[in-house]
Amino acid sequence: MTAQATPFRTALGDLPRERAPRRTAAGLGLLGALFAIAVIVTDVTGVGLPAGTAEPVLAAALIVIGVGVWRAAGGLHVDETKPWSAIGVAILMGGLGLAVRAAVSAGLLVGADEGIVGDAFSVAFYGLMALGLVRLPRVRASRIGSVRMAMDVLVGMVAAATVLWELQPDVFAAGFAIPVLHATLAGCMLVALLRRSPYVSDPRLATLLVGLLPIVTMLGFDPGGLRTSLVWAAAAVGLGLAGWTLRRPLPRRNLILARPGRRRLILPYVPVVGLGALFATRVVEGDGLAAGILPWGMLIVIVCLVIRSWASVRESRQLVGLERDQLLASISHDLRTPLTAVAGFSEVLSTSWEQLADEERQEMIEIMRLASNSLVDIVGDMESLARSELDAAPLKLERIKGKTLISDAIKLVFELDGPLPVRAEVEPYLEIVCDHRRMVQVLRALLENALRYGNGKILIVAKRSDKGRIIEVHDNGAGVTPRYEKVIWRRFERGEHELNANVPGSGLGLAVARSIARAHEGEAGYRLSDRLAGACFYIELPYDRSLDVARTTED
Repeated sequence: MTAQATPFRTALGDLPRERAPRRTAAGLGLLGALFAIAVIVTDVTGVGLPAGTAEPVLAAALIVIGVGVWRAAGGLHVDETKPWSAIGVAILMGGLGLAVRAAVSAGLLVGADEGIVGDAFSVAFYGLMALGLVRLPRVRASRIGSVRMAMDVLVGMVAAATVLWELQPDVFAAGFAIPVLHATLAGCMLVALLRRSPYVSDPRLATLLVGLLPIVTMLGFDPGGLRTSLVWAAAAVGLGLAGWTLRRPLPRRNLILARPGRRRLILPYVPVVGLGALFATRVVEGDGLAAGILPWGMLIVIVCLVIRSWASVRESRQLVGLERDQLLASISHDLRTPLTAVAGFSEVLSTSWEQLADEERQEMIEIMRLASNSLVDIVGDMESLARSELDAAPLKLERIKGKTLISDAIKLVFELDGPLPVRAEVEPYLEIVCDHRRMVQVLRALLENALRYGNGKILIVAKRSDKGRIIEVHDNGAGVTPRYEKVIWRRFERGEHELNANVPGSGLGLAVARSIARAHEGEAGYRLSDRLAGACFYIELPYDRSLDVARTTED
């Protein structure tokens, strides 16, 4: 049984294929990072490693890290195997290049040209690293979205290269090979950063980019500054931590086309600010339009921005259409439950009226009445939410038995002809002062939320509280991710399921529930369930003593 289940779960990406490669990557990554830290300590303090051993130790660190990352790629999700394998081999090539340089400098390789051999390993490092970054898994985007992202990357690269050329022309005097390699790698890093990853957060990519940053910004561009070994040592620390983060699999999510985040939109345009400032400075000095690379760089950036604006407009139109379709699908899902009840029971009553007992007919009519009222409330609440008027909605307050209120909500959500996944615990003689229709609507929204995100068990608890009455809906699901606990009450907010097309819902249920609770001068909230270890959404309402009458005993 286990042998058959493992490949199937691996194909879905829920489990890695092997644990041993990940453990190897973690151990080798930490070992390489420690080697690199030893080199940094030696360069900074002058104590630690013997003189002349920094480059061999650093080369060993990179080789160890590269082998670890390459080994770990075999235990990752199937669409990550090749990219991380290329990244691991790239790190290995960088280590071998340093090892060859150290061997040539020590006279161990007689007749070898250090420049040619070193350049060959450098090209392999940059090429494989860029290939791995570009091929990291991403959410499939539209063609126009890919054009927009390409323009973002191109604008950032051109602006940064133009500023560098103007400020340090000596970098390009010796040739374009090193600057082009660095610019290519920087562009691929931007592509990896701007892409929409199937992972909620990816510390592996973060540490990898941190490790590559010293190489891109310092190595070759500032030869008179930091030593080459120190730059590679700083990079090796980040690369080693990236290998260490591969020890655990990351949860994946099913994403659809969506708008890019603001931070990702701003990041590529930071160099453009520097380019604009430099151009303005040259204009003030009187030579801003003189012959040189600066006017051409500005022209290319402007052309890219025009193309990017066109692509952004096209992409926005596509996203608006997609969001409209998703909203209509979600709203139709919310309306389907009461409509099904009305249509189904009306059909039964019209065809089998004579065969039904009076109690059965009365129960069906009551369910149809509740369902029709729910339809009216849903449509009205959408309009009220759009105008932010639901908090001040008029209420018809009355004293209602707790069991009656909960029973009416359960009838709207669950099929009553089979076993119910819901259980209710109502404090004896509990009565609630509320608008019956509105409160049934709130409980229906909370029950549907528990049914949608739970794992088959729901518990309703109604009891007295210090402020009045409290109704809790518990489920045995995964609960709400902490960073979404405060935002799930917003209109059309679906938390971590916002981009998941497989989970239905409009994101209106909790917003409506909180608005109705506040209209009752109460409050709605969330906490982890202490009963079913999942989510617990609750409504707390004040109890108006002026509506008290003689208490009646509940059945």
